[in-house]
Amino acid sequence: RRLLASFLSHAADQDRDVVLYQISTAMIPVAHDFGFSFFKLGEEGIVDLRRFDLKGNKARKWRNALNRVEKAGGRFEILREGALRAALPELREVSDAWLEKKRGAEKGFSIARFDEEYLMRFPCAVVYDAAGRVAGFSNILTAADGEEITVDLMRYRPEALEDGGLGDVIEYLFVRIMLF
Repeated sequence: RRLLASFLSHAADQDRDVVLYQISTAMIPVAHDFGFSFFKLGEEGIVDLRRFDLKGNKARKWRNALNRVEKAGGRFEILREGALRAALPELREVSDAWLEKKRGAEKGFSIARFDEEYLMRFPCAVVYDAAGRVAGFSNILTAADGEEITVDLMRYRPEALEDGGLGDVIEYLFVRIMLF
C-alpha cells in the first residue's frame, strides 16, 4: 500500500498516469482503494506439450483446422536467421494488412509489435498458402531451459480467412507450433 502510494505520488509529480498490468489477486483490493478501474486484457492458456495430441473427440476441431488448411494447399514452416530475414518484407506486408483490417495501430505496451530487430531474435512460425504467399505468422519465444514456449506477435493476411482462402490460419498455427 505504501509503495503504491509513493509510486502514484511520484507519477503525479511527473504528470504521468499509472497503469497496473497483470497484478496479483491480492493487489486488486489495494488498487481498488486507490481508485483504479479494471478490465480484462488478453487470455492465457497453458498446454502440457508432452501430453498434447490430436486423438479423440476433444481434438476434432484442431484436426479439422489442420485438414482444411492443408487441403487448401497451406503449409507450415519455422524460419530462422537468413530465411527469416528474407521473409521480413512479406511478414511486414501481412502485419500491415492485419492492422488495416483491424483499424488499429501497433501497441507495443503489453503486446508485441512488428519490429524487425525483435523478430530476428526468435524463430518464426509461418503458414504459406497454395500460391506460396505468407498467410499468417507468429514468432515463438522459448524459455532458457527449453521447457516452455509461447507465441508472441501473431498476424495473418485478412483474405486468408475469407472464402477461397485457407480458413483456420490461427488455429492451424497454434496446433502446428504445439506439434513442432
